[in-house]
Amino acid sequence: MGLFSKIVGGKHDSDFYDNYNQLKNYAAEIMQYSNSTMAQAYKAKEVIPICEDFLAIAELTDKKKALSMMKKEAKAENPHDRMPYHRVFGATVFGRADDWERVIQRVENIHNRFVLWDKKITEFESKYSSLPSHEISLSDEFVYRKKLSDIPEIKYSTITKSFNKDKLVNFIVVDTETTGLKASSGRIVQLSAVKYVDWEATEVWNSLIDPKMDISKSASDINGITNELVSGKPTIKQVAKSFIEFVSGYDVIGYNLPFDLKFLYAEGIDLTQTKRKYYDVLALARKAYKNDLDEFKLIDVAQYNGVYFNPHNSLNDCLATGEVFEKIVNEITNV
Repeated sequence: MGLFSKIVGGKHDSDFYDNYNQLKNYAAEIMQYSNSTMAQAYKAKEVIPICEDFLAIAELTDKKKALSMMKKEAKAENPHDRMPYHRVFGATVFGRADDWERVIQRVENIHNRFVLWDKKITEFESKYSSLPSHEISLSDEFVYRKKLSDIPEIKYSTITKSFNKDKLVNFIVVDTETTGLKASSGRIVQLSAVKYVDWEATEVWNSLIDPKMDISKSASDINGITNELVSGKPTIKQVAKSFIEFVSGYDVIGYNLPFDLKFLYAEGIDLTQTKRKYYDVLALARKAYKNDLDEFKLIDVAQYNGVYFNPHNSLNDCLATGEVFEKIVNEITNV
């Protein structure tokens, strides 16, 4: 239930000012999402009801009075501008009768965008909710950190127009969430892998990891993983054997795969010890969509392909990468 249930419109000026000020409060929260990307889709449950409350109150608010107030406030803040900008409502006041309507339309656009994301993400999560999870056995075998300077050279396979999709039916998609961007000093805080058989996801391996170091606020702001969440979780040393066994015998796929392989190697997990192929989906996306996209983050390429998910969770990233990988292969080979 939205907050609108607590607001009662009325005919008196005091009712108008109450409603108008409430609209300003909501707008201050809503307009920060005016240029939002799917990376903020996880905010949908928070943003949608605020937008709905705004629109409901706006429906009861005298539009002429609202426009007059908006113009007055915008001019007070920008007295020398011919077309003053109202910072809270995120609108330039041109002095036209539809200035207020454009504010309403902007909120509706933000609302509709988050509703779509929420629906599509729910469908994505429902699609994979029944996938079996691999039982992770903890091991006491010691795993030593490795120097990145010792990592073997990895040759990444590509996809050409003549690529036979039927020859790559079984593979593993891997992804990590980390404490930072440098594998030499950072640590893994979530490790995930999804097994694909005949291009269908069949089993997941997923674990939060206690990095035995503080997770910075900047890292938590990106992936949502805090010190509290990983407290008491297994260490990378305890799950390394289980993870290596899970990916054994399979080609490895990842989005910006060199990043993940470096972190794994630094943590003591060397996937190059087994002969296999490696496919970096980021490099393939740049090849397939070089004329279509300016940004090649996973969320951008996924959204371009109609794949909606909550990013920066390594399991979700694996599943989205698996879908994007197949779409890229189909694109390049014209399937």
